[in-house]
Amino acid sequence: MAHVFISYSSKDSDFGELCQLKLKDHGIEVWIDQGRLQAGDDWRLSIDEGIQSSDSLIVVISPNSAESSYVTYEWALALGLGVKIIPLLISPTTMHPRLEAFHYIDFTNARSRPWDTLIEKINKSAIPQHTIPGLDNSQDDGGQNDYTTPNTDRVLQDIHIAKNLILEYLDDNGFRMVSFERIRENIDHRYDNDFLMEVITNNIEVFKRAKLRGGKSGLKIR
Repeated sequence: MAHVFISYSSKDSDFGELCQLKLKDHGIEVWIDQGRLQAGDDWRLSIDEGIQSSDSLIVVISPNSAESSYVTYEWALALGLGVKIIPLLISPTTMHPRLEAFHYIDFTNARSRPWDTLIEKINKSAIPQHTIPGLDNSQDDGGQNDYTTPNTDRVLQDIHIAKNLILEYLDDNGFRMVSFERIRENIDHRYDNDFLMEVITNNIEVFKRAKLRGGKSGLKIR
């Protein structure tokens, strides 16, 4: 099941609630702050956790959200964590330069909104798109495709492939950095930190270690 965080200005709450209902009708788990934060809750911590646990973040673009520091905080955090950002333009406005790197979905026509396009994009973001050859040990092949086999050439080959897949993932999403957890979720869930450290070590001209918000570790393009 896909998990989505909806970031919007309180002045656009009608659309935010409509979006929540549409997504839930398609079996998508939605994190939305209205009605979720109780009195006394640490709102910043709750929002951070909601974003970190999401596959993607929908940022509702309007003149209202463009002026909202809360909305900016939410999509900036998602960007730093490597969460896929999906901008929805509901009203013409000047978009933040960093968000211009992402292809927005045009929702300005209230009579013909492309909900199917949004649903498809959300579901796609929740499914790992890439796998690395040599890490599938579901069949007994005598250890030829077992990453744990101490075969230097095989390991270097996998690291080279991983480098290209990570660069492709970063480029597709407009990221400069990404957490290790997000790499594992979106490229291959069998990644571990040791393997990712090997990717950095063998490609130091491309990557360096990054410290993300919340103390998370990740990769960053130099």
